[in-house]
Amino acid sequence: MTTRSSRPGVSLIEVIVAMAIVAILIGLLLPAIQSVRRTAVRLQSCNNLKQIGLAFQQHDATKGRLPGMDNALVVRTYDLRLAAAGLPDPDADIGPLLALIPFIEGEPQSVTHMDYGIRKVFVSPGDPTLNSAEPPLSTPASYGVNVAALETKPNLTSGFPDGLTNTIAATERYFHSFMRQPTRDPSLLSLSLSCSYSSISPDPDAQGNAAHGRRASFADRGYYGEVVPVTYNGPNGPVTRPSVPGQTFQVQPKLQSAWSGVPQTPFAAGLPTLLFDGSVRTLSPGIDAAVFWGAVTRDKGEVLTDW
Repeated sequence: MTTRSSRPGVSLIEVIVAMAIVAILIGLLLPAIQSVRRTAVRLQSCNNLKQIGLAFQQHDATKGRLPGMDNALVVRTYDLRLAAAGLPDPDADIGPLLALIPFIEGEPQSVTHMDYGIRKVFVSPGDPTLNSAEPPLSTPASYGVNVAALETKPNLTSGFPDGLTNTIAATERYFHSFMRQPTRDPSLLSLSLSCSYSSISPDPDAQGNAAHGRRASFADRGYYGEVVPVTYNGPNGPVTRPSVPGQTFQVQPKLQSAWSGVPQTPFAAGLPTLLFDGSVRTLSPGIDAAVFWGAVTRDKGEVLTDW
């Protein structure tokens, strides 16, 4: 008589327990994976700022100064043709990042032959607005150059009495923001906001106005509503405050709250920031307004606390 050998089986309860254990492990791993991804994205953004910093240094080494920014509200595409014609100092009238293109590795050596389109060095991989808005016919940018420090075309050798390590060169800022500070009343949203694209050379509309674009900059007095540094003599020396009280930068703002008057960052850790010495640091969301705007100026003599 033949006997059947019994084979071990798996009960339904054991299967459910095993699946629960796997689900718990996945739940534990996902936050770690997301954290690693966020860190990688932030490092890529900091690397872009590093390359912009190297371009500043190369521009200074080649021309003996940094590119000048003239606070012109309208930046037109024919500025490229002015550059091609060899007019004096053409980079004084073009977008703040456009003058740096010939000094960035892998980019064209002449702005007269540049083609519009995405340039990775000018785009933060964490910028959420590049996927939520139709870009204009120009090169979008997720970074803003500090116009307040570049108005007089300073050089890195003697143009920064406050010190290169104490002066901001550029920060992150959203490509897509709004020209006026958002209202708290949703019913007035359409009346209080107008679209703004941050790009290296906004194209004009039919009347020659850059109605849908702005330079990739901040602290730029050429724009209505832009927050700029204001310095006065305090009891303990010069103090710089923002022109709009309490404003520094926005951390992870939603699209309708992204205000073009200040920089923005998608990272909860703070604002990736390039200093004129070429270093990149992340500024804390809780940074004191006087410290931030004191670092925006280059020659006011403010004494900055630890930042």
